[in-house]
Amino acid sequence: MRRCFSPLAALSALAAAICFLTALPADALAPAPRPVLLGRCQRTAAKGLEGCPKNTIYVKSADELADALAGDSIVIILKSGVKYRGRFRAKRSLVIAGELEVGAVPVLATFACGNVESDGEDTNVLVKDVQIQNECDDNYQRSRNPPDFSYGSSPALWVATGSSASIMDSQLYSWRSTLAVHGRANVFRSEVQGWYDWIWGTGRLFISESQIAPRGKGNIVTWDSSVSNGAVVIKSSTVGPAAEPFARKDLVAGSVYLARPWISDTTSIWISTKLFDIVNPALWSAQGYRGSFVDKQRGVFGSKSLNGQGYVAAKVDKKLDSSDTIDFSKYHSEEAFFDDDVDWIDGPMLEWP
Repeated sequence: MRRCFSPLAALSALAAAICFLTALPADALAPAPRPVLLGRCQRTAAKGLEGCPKNTIYVKSADELADALAGDSIVIILKSGVKYRGRFRAKRSLVIAGELEVGAVPVLATFACGNVESDGEDTNVLVKDVQIQNECDDNYQRSRNPPDFSYGSSPALWVATGSSASIMDSQLYSWRSTLAVHGRANVFRSEVQGWYDWIWGTGRLFISESQIAPRGKGNIVTWDSSVSNGAVVIKSSTVGPAAEPFARKDLVAGSVYLARPWISDTTSIWISTKLFDIVNPALWSAQGYRGSFVDKQRGVFGSKSLNGQGYVAAKVDKKLDSSDTIDFSKYHSEEAFFDDDVDWIDGPMLEWP
């Protein structure tokens, strides 16, 4: 898969991205290739959408978004700064992208939460330049002023079995269960925030050049690899504390584990990633979900080229660590991890005028 840099596609990431990039490992600071996803598609106040794929629609409200999702538009472009309250359900292949207005620095459009589902056939969804924060759970933390609607245990984004989701230059925010993947997902140059078992699933997930931001103590990844060869890879990223007001008081040095098993079968691989001192140098937790425990015969925890204050080679839990026996060539790139089936990462096939 060939990726090229596209100035028109390069919208503002986040204010926090500046700090994030300076914290990345040296080998991750090289200019990142960017896919040319929407070509010369852009919007101006005078002329509206120009140079966009066929079946592109610009939506300015939650009602318009609901109509677009129910219709046949392949590319949905979201008006900058709008909060699209409620859950979006993508049951067909499409692109959901933040505004491409020329000459503007857009404020990310925000979803409450989202589902990528399969409705009888494989669904391939690209989500780009948006924020998804969990506002779909009943357990809102209303005591804060203003209320923090990112609190709750339902996922910010759910990728169902039989579906594929590619997340680029976006923010996924929640407290627990932020990102649930039971199909396939690729997360590129984004920020994922959560607290305690908040990246989880049974499918295949590849995260690269992203910010993994714990909000409190506990485990980042919990994975069940007994279903459909499930695994998660995090590469060329950084693990550092979430910013205020989301960081809990228990987020202290050594309070976060990179991964634990959902059940005894689990695969979690971390490559070329910088760890802040909030990470416990043991790296891995043996205690799985509902009392199960991992062992090296069935569970795979591995790391390569980690750095930062949270990585001390002598303190890694060797009883759980399988790094010496792992073939990292299976995990070093999207192509290797997804067995060269990577066309879906750039989104569904688009038609041009």
